[in-house]
Amino acid sequence: MRDISFRAWNTRLKIMEDISDLYWFEENMCHQNGDNDYVLQQSTGLVDSNGKDIYEGDMCYAFKSNSYLDGVYEVTWHEAKGRWYYKNQPTYKDLYQVGSGGNSVCRVIGNIFEGLST
Repeated sequence: MRDISFRAWNTRLKIMEDISDLYWFEENMCHQNGDNDYVLQQSTGLVDSNGKDIYEGDMCYAFKSNSYLDGVYEVTWHEAKGRWYYKNQPTYKDLYQVGSGGNSVCRVIGNIFEGLST
């Protein structure tokens, strides 16, 4: 069994917060704020080529040896297929399964809230 982990974007302070345990929700009064200040993002359970955890909403530079997947993609959950996917930017038309085929490489370069880093 794997650990399920989350992080939260604080919409008020514009910072990403790590959620270390369930007490985080109480400490930040998430249950009392009907319209709270946080957007939760779940970990995919995968890591990028640098060993960094990949979360929903991360922007990844992903590529395969055959250049089929070369580019920047948002990591997203595909509800109907029940899998994590790279979502093509900016057209959102093509979906590629995260980690499919074992020969794709991903490097987290930012997220949808904080933008891209180099």
